Amino acid sequence: MNKVKCVFTWMLLTVALSLAISPALAQLPPVPTNTGKEVRGPRMFVSQRHKDLGTIIDGEVYPVTWLLENRGNEDLVLDQIGSSCGCTVVKLDKEDRTIAPGGTYELRADFNTKMRRGDQIKKVTVRSNDPAEPELTLEFVAKIEVLFDANPGGVINLRLLQRGETASQGLDLYLGPGRKKMSVVDIKFPERSPLTATSKIAKRHDQDGILINFSVVKDAPVGRLHETGMLILDVDGITREHDLVVVGEVVGDLVWSPLNVNATRQTSNRGKKLVPIKVRTQNKIPFDILSAESVDWLKVSFTPVERAKARTEYTVEIVIGEDAPSGPFGTTLRIKTSAPDQPIISIPVFGIVRQPVEVDPPVVFLSANGSQNGPRRRLKLQASPQDELTIISSSSEIEGMSISVDEAASAKYNHLRYLDVVYHGTLKPGRHESKLIVTTNIAGAERLEIPVTVVVPSS
Repeated sequence: MNKVKCVFTWMLLTVALSLAISPALAQLPPVPTNTGKEVRGPRMFVSQRHKDLGTIIDGEVYPVTWLLENRGNEDLVLDQIGSSCGCTVVKLDKEDRTIAPGGTYELRADFNTKMRRGDQIKKVTVRSNDPAEPELTLEFVAKIEVLFDANPGGVINLRLLQRGETASQGLDLYLGPGRKKMSVVDIKFPERSPLTATSKIAKRHDQDGILINFSVVKDAPVGRLHETGMLILDVDGITREHDLVVVGEVVGDLVWSPLNVNATRQTSNRGKKLVPIKVRTQNKIPFDILSAESVDWLKVSFTPVERAKARTEYTVEIVIGEDAPSGPFGTTLRIKTSAPDQPIISIPVFGIVRQPVEVDPPVVFLSANGSQNGPRRRLKLQASPQDELTIISSSSEIEGMSISVDEAASAKYNHLRYLDVVYHGTLKPGRHESKLIVTTNIAGAERLEIPVTVVVPSS
């Protein structure tokens, strides 16, 4: 009995064990069916695609490197490498573009932290002939610690400066968070530069800092100022260079405003006065304007300003003459003076002289598409307000075109006339180019030729 019981127990255990292990057997991977053929091609591998530079100091160039491996059995060719920011420069020589099977290449990116602040995330993209991943992205992050701040951070505009004068606009320098001490090591400008600079400790906006003042030397040439220099600082024992880009205008005894006359925002009628120019002396020493002239059709005059000290300020006026040609113009006003260092002042003048009669729209487009407004257009002809515009005749070379003056709409203003152009539909399908001929009583606009296009769709 015991023997039968043992056999029965053994059978039960065998069945239970089979049921227990059968799910596990079902989860085993299938038997490989590799036929022996090797997968061919290049394979790029990078063990660490993301790198953390931690906290770094601004103003330096930090290298970041990745090791590129070719784990395939064919040459890996690096087609193109680019970065997400101009601050990150990646160089790849021609001879380094191919990585043999089993070979490696150390790719280097130089991260320039100049003018960078706080948390930074930069990406480098590598394009290759790897069929599995033709575009691979590498990334690095960093937190940039600021040594100092500068205001203004870019170009320093000194505006108008007399020779020997110190500008009111300077450069403010502040310590970065957590920094303790800053000093100026040197300020450099090119030889024969008209600029000099000095520094002093100053409290700016409730912060301890340094103020850089700029001055113009006494023999500086009059004219535009554009200088590039270098400021060298020491911040907590760390040396840093800061570019100085300084612009402005060096003026002599005479200054004028505006620096140029720009009347291009709208057309100007003949006889119109442009913006007057004020010419004055800075040191109150009297001077004379000997002459002021430009092109023949710009009438220029000048008079002294009575409220100022005698002969220390003048007003120069420019009037567009009646013989001025129509259209845009650009010229120069030349003012001769008795000032020793500024015998000639040159001022640019720009503008647009109005046509004797302006046509709106300047080109007529008609479409015989069946719509109410397609074959109909209204033209506005406008002369100068002081002129009385008369339409003597109007005609068209296109068959089926009529032109008429809307007398009711034209009656309100003497210098405005409205023409209705209507196409009545006698042309063959297609695009037809021609012109409208309008004759007027206005000198210079006796015959107007207005381009017209008629499009007749095929039915």
